[in-house]
Amino acid sequence: MEVTTAFGLIVIRTPRGRRVILPPSLWPVVFKDCHDSVWAGHLRATHTYARIAQLYWWSNLQREVKSWVRGCQECGSRKARPREVIPPLRSLGGGDAGDRWALDVAGPVPISDGGQRYVIASVEYVTRYAVAVAVEEHTAERVAKILMQSVVPKFGVFRELLTDGVPELTGKSMEQLVLMLQAEQVNPVPYRPQMVGLVERFNRTWKDLVATYMHKDGPNDWNVWIDFAVCPYDSGKHSTVAISPNELMLGRRLRPPNELLRKTNAREAGELTIYHQSNEEQSRAAADIEAQLEYESQPEGEVDDEASRETTGATAAAVHAFTTKRTGKQPYRAGGAEDAWERPSKKLVELRRRRRRKKAGHYVLEYELQPVRPKPGAPNGDKRWVSITEYDELFEHDRVVEDSGFEEGV
Repeated sequence: MEVTTAFGLIVIRTPRGRRVILPPSLWPVVFKDCHDSVWAGHLRATHTYARIAQLYWWSNLQREVKSWVRGCQECGSRKARPREVIPPLRSLGGGDAGDRWALDVAGPVPISDGGQRYVIASVEYVTRYAVAVAVEEHTAERVAKILMQSVVPKFGVFRELLTDGVPELTGKSMEQLVLMLQAEQVNPVPYRPQMVGLVERFNRTWKDLVATYMHKDGPNDWNVWIDFAVCPYDSGKHSTVAISPNELMLGRRLRPPNELLRKTNAREAGELTIYHQSNEEQSRAAADIEAQLEYESQPEGEVDDEASRETTGATAAAVHAFTTKRTGKQPYRAGGAEDAWERPSKKLVELRRRRRRKKAGHYVLEYELQPVRPKPGAPNGDKRWVSITEYDELFEHDRVVEDSGFEEGV
């Protein structure tokens, strides 16, 4: 394994990625964070080792973890070493994630400050993902409501619901719920907790975690610690599936607080593209329109055309450059009024027609016009597209004539 230095830390490259090598003086800090904190839940040595091995490395890490967990006072005062009994078991087909859930009610326990006395727990068989909710009563209606609030909307409809056959789990409300979801409820021997051992073992786990963290003098705040008991169970590496239930169910690993200072895969958003004109450019465009309107309102012969073009053209140049740079298109040129277009005696000839689709989705009809050439061979005038309203107005004033030299098309 290669040992390097990065960001002032000694890093070792392992088959599972780079890990930080810690000195013995920092081992207790890591143990408290990965075993004693509410994010770790005082779980077994295998869970603690999996949490530490994701971030750090040192020699004989697994042996040191077992030694720390064995000497933990909270774990020793609450958890008893179970008697190893391995009876002959029959394998259950797991199916897909979310197909089979085990459901059970734990309690009654001392009434909490919020009035809860029971805990409804449910565990998924394939991923081992657990859900626990503290409730005041454990009727069939309440259990069905918890399933529709905490299980079905978040993880989908189950195919099979495994319970121990107690009345509150087999009532009419539960039957109607299972029938509505087109699922199946399996009820082993009543009051036989060994038949649903997965959820029964989870009940023991969350009870140990809650008893470790709740207030010692008045154990009435246990309802506050229910969610904190579920979090380390779902985020820790499960010995059966060799991965955390959260990774199997949700596709991602829960991030503890000590990973917030590490590098993230998220990228910062780049510079946003501006699709609108700035206030300065809009002011220039407004000034250009005002200058054009002022020019059009003056009588013919009292305006210096060259000076007007310089005034209006300078203000429009910046707007034209902005729109061309952003969109790559030339701005639409509506039928204006100057030179031959403004003289009532000047005739205009229709060149062609077209349909143009507007942003709203509908089409409008437009006409291309240009001033009539005074004699054959003279240069063409300024061609412009006008709307049908402008065309009708010009036609009523007898300014539009036909030109047989051009074709008409749409």
